[in-house]
Amino acid sequence: MFWHGDPPRRLERLAIRSFLAQGYALTIWTYTQQPNLPPGVTTADAAAILPRSALFTNRRVSIASFADWFRYIVLSRHGGLWTDSDVIVLRPAAALPAQKFLVTQRAWFHRRLRPRGWTTTLNNNVIFNPTPTKGDVIDLALAVAERFPKDAID
Repeated sequence: MFWHGDPPRRLERLAIRSFLAQGYALTIWTYTQQPNLPPGVTTADAAAILPRSALFTNRRVSIASFADWFRYIVLSRHGGLWTDSDVIVLRPAAALPAQKFLVTQRAWFHRRLRPRGWTTTLNNNVIFNPTPTKGDVIDLALAVAERFPKDAID
C-alpha cells in the first residue's frame, strides 16, 4: 500500500486491520511518519522507490495516478500483493493462489461505446505479482506509466 497526506481514516485503518487479522505481512510505503497505524504494520520509505519530488497530482488534485505509477515500480522490483488502502481482505494469506492475478471487471457502462458487446477492463486496486518477470503485465504497465505525460492526466 502507498499512503500520502493526512493519517489514515477509519476505513483505511479497518482495511489495514483486516490484512493483519488474516495473517498478511503488510508494508505501507509513505514519505512521512504515520502515527495512526495499527501495531503490526511495517512502514517503508517511499523515497526508496521514487523521490518525493516525483510526486504529482492530476488536474483534480488527486494522487491516484502517481500511486498507480508507484505500485507498478514496487511490483516490478519486489513483487508481492498490492492493494489500495480501502480494500478489505476476507481470506487468509495462505489462500493466495501461486499464480499472478489482476482484478478484472465487465464494464457495462462501456456498452454505449461498444454496442456489440461488453468490455473487460483491468482494475489495479488488487494485483498479485509474486515473481516479477520482464515483459509481464506489470512491466508493460510500468513502461506506459513512465512514458505518459504527467500533466495530461485528468
